Order: sequence, then C-alpha cells, then structure tokens
Amino acid sequence: MKRSSLYVLALMMALSVIPTNVVLAQGVPLENYYRENNITFFGEDKVGSCGPGGENAPTGGGTAVGGEVTGDKGKAVYDYFIAKGLRPWMAAGILGNLVAESGLNSGIENGIGAYGLAQWLGSRKAGLQEFARNQGKPVDDFGMQLDYIWFEFENDEKSAGDAIKATTSLADAGQVDGAVRVVMEKYERPSAAEQRDSFQKRLDAAIKGLEAHGNGAPSSGLPLDSGAPSAPGGGTGGPTASGNCAVGGNFTGIPGQTEPLGDGYTLADNTDYSGTPCAPGTTETQVYVHPTRGFSVRLCNAAGFVVASIISEAVLAMVNAAAASGVTLKGGAFRSYEQQIQTRRNNGCPADPTAPSSSCRVPTAPPGRSQHERGLALDFSSSGTIRRGSPEFNWLSSNAATYGLINWEVEPWHWSTSGN
Repeated sequence: MKRSSLYVLALMMALSVIPTNVVLAQGVPLENYYRENNITFFGEDKVGSCGPGGENAPTGGGTAVGGEVTGDKGKAVYDYFIAKGLRPWMAAGILGNLVAESGLNSGIENGIGAYGLAQWLGSRKAGLQEFARNQGKPVDDFGMQLDYIWFEFENDEKSAGDAIKATTSLADAGQVDGAVRVVMEKYERPSAAEQRDSFQKRLDAAIKGLEAHGNGAPSSGLPLDSGAPSAPGGGTGGPTASGNCAVGGNFTGIPGQTEPLGDGYTLADNTDYSGTPCAPGTTETQVYVHPTRGFSVRLCNAAGFVVASIISEAVLAMVNAAAASGVTLKGGAFRSYEQQIQTRRNNGCPADPTAPSSSCRVPTAPPGRSQHERGLALDFSSSGTIRRGSPEFNWLSSNAATYGLINWEVEPWHWSTSGN
C-alpha cells in the first residue's frame, strides 16, 4: 500500500470516520498538500453546491443530532446564515431567537399550533407548509426550515430581513444584543410580556452560540440521523450524506473538468466553466471568455474579491471566518488578459510577453498564464501587500488551506488554488 494511502487510512481511523466511497484523484501529485493540511476527504466537487444551502447540502429530515446552542444544530444554524453573507452577530442573533422559540426542534408544535424552528403560526405556518410541498420535503425538515426563514427574509418578511442586515456590532463582536432584539421584535414578534420575559434567554443563547461557533466558517454541517433522506446528488466525492458532498461541504475538492497544476488545480484551456452559478451571498459581475486560452468563467464578487464562481462560496466563507476572528481580508483577485499585460509593464517585465515571471522586477506571470486571469488567485493587502508575520498572513497560513487556497512562497500576499 502506498504511503499516502496508509496516511489517509490512519487519519480516518483516528477520526473514527471510515467511509467506503472515498475517491482519490488519479495522477494528481497532492500527497504533501494533504498531509500538511490535514485534508482527509477528497473528490470531485463543484464548490458552491455543497455548502449550507447549496443544491447538494445535507438538510436532514426530522431530527438532527446534537445539542442546542453549542451543539451540531446550533452550528448548522449559525453556519447557514454566515454562508448567506450575514455577519457573525447577525447569525448569532437569529440562532439565539430560534433557541428560545423552539429549542432548535424543527418538529415541535406548541399548544396554540405554532410550529417548527421559528414557531410559525397562521398564514406564515401555511406558507411554511406550502414551501415544503414545493421543495418536496417533509415539513419538519431542518434545512428546509432554514431555507424558509431566508425566503421570508427576502419576501414577505423582507423588512425584518433588511433590519437584521442593517444591525451593527456594538463594542465588539460579542455584543449581539442589537441583532437579538431586531430578530425578536421584527421577525418573531412575541407579545410584549414575552419579549420582556424572554429577551435575556435569547441574548444568552446568542452569546453562547457566537462563542461556540464564531469562526464564521461553515465546517461541521448538520449531522443527520439514520432515517434522514439524502439530498439529490449521486457523484463520486468523499463520504456523503447527500449525493457527492461530504457533510458540511468540501472546499478542498477538485472541481470537475479542471487540470492539475502545482499543488492543486487550474482551469483547462478551451473549456466552459460558466455553468457554475455564483454562490449565495456573492454577486455575479460577468462571464469572461479568455481571448487566447479559450476558457469561459463566470466571475462573482465575493466580499470584495472578484473570483471564479467555482471558488466563490469558499472565498466568501473564508473572508467571513477571518472577520469573525478579528482579521480583515481585502485586496484584489481577477485580472483580464489586458490587465495582466499592463501589470507586467508596471512590474518592470521585458517587452517580450513570453519572458518568464522571474525576469520582472516583481515576478509576474506572462499574459495567459496567470491564475488571476482565471479568477483562481487572490492578492491580499493591508496598507500595501501583506508580509510574513502580519496578522493577515498568520491567519491565512493557519486557515486558507481549509478553503482550498495555497500560498506561493515567493509572495506572502499571493494565494491561489494551485500555489502558483
């Protein structure tokens, strides 16, 4: 047995997770990358389909496993709203209210008929039931109910959703009382007496949730009980609770139709990648067709970084995770072919467009060969490009591999899906 296979097996046994359908890419030299970054599961997986709320995300039917605020269900709620682009205190404010309303029991019904996570009643309960029918899922489906909350935020309860998105952190990220109050008053709307009696419970739960899950990154997902149906799928990815997705999403998989490069992957020439949509919480900017390489890529603005749609969910989750840790990630990402030519001029490269990057004053790839042109590379800055030992570099060194990004050792600020 190869050393890499022994390593993967040993690590899975240590985690007490021994899936039967792990598929490793053939001919991709990633052994060192997996070992150094503790990546256990690998397989073809279009980033954007596996995270919370994605088309293959585990949603569960019936009961989720785990405790309330600090357990698996609490993390699933928190991660879901972080993945939608909400800030940590907003996600925690929603979580605290849902704990107070239902104890995160998606099948609970009280004495007056209020039902589910948010204790829907009357026309809103009927709306939940119709939404479940349209989704083809049982009304007690945990993930479906989270989707319905988001649906309400964007439709009949848009004023509440907008108010939640407008809340600000007070003294620091631990101050979530503003978000808790907005969710309570504008979305849950209990009686005045109940608001007085339950506000502290909602706030305490929100603070506990933020403390427990406040890294901002969807990671654990929602473990499912043995009777939970899986979501549509059927691919050949890692251990699956829902088609081709590992539970909780998989930001380290290799998207289909890509090709190996460095320690990871890049886009293949003359291939159309535009069919992958931008992740929830990101904004589409354009579909870019490269003039010399012939590939097409859908570009998305993910928290200020314009990147390929296949990594938009991972980048958004990473920026949110860093922010929750007190680190602001900013900088640039996509460059067009023409912009790459101009960047070469700015960086003192020879006029010959084929001259190697090492011939430039600042190493810069020849046009057509930059990962920036593919939307797969990010340059991070903080009063200039970040340096080794900076808070940004230290955070990325510890966390970026979780989101499928690798540093090019020559430039502390440059991170991509290949390390090139």
